[in-house]
Amino acid sequence: RSLKVSHVAVYKWTREFGEKLDEIKSDTEIKVVEIDEMHSYVGQKNYCWIWITVDRAGRKFIGCVTGKRDTKTGKKLWESLENKNIDDIM
Repeated sequence: RSLKVSHVAVYKWTREFGEKLDEIKSDTEIKVVEIDEMHSYVGQKNYCWIWITVDRAGRKFIGCVTGKRDTKTGKKLWESLENKNIDDIM
């Protein structure tokens, strides 16, 4: 809102980025994973959270999940990492 950008434009940017995810995913061995989260409002007072995992050394995107800021979403993210070859998760 403060940037005066419509939610439709943000949606289109997000969708376009999502279509390019395969290009930035890391296929190399992952030593350390960093997990971060961010949120935004959707509509009026509805939070939308995205949790992101990245390869610290390779600075590559590993995966993400969306949902609430709760244990259920955290477990969903954690389970998405089970198929990855990761030495250490921080």
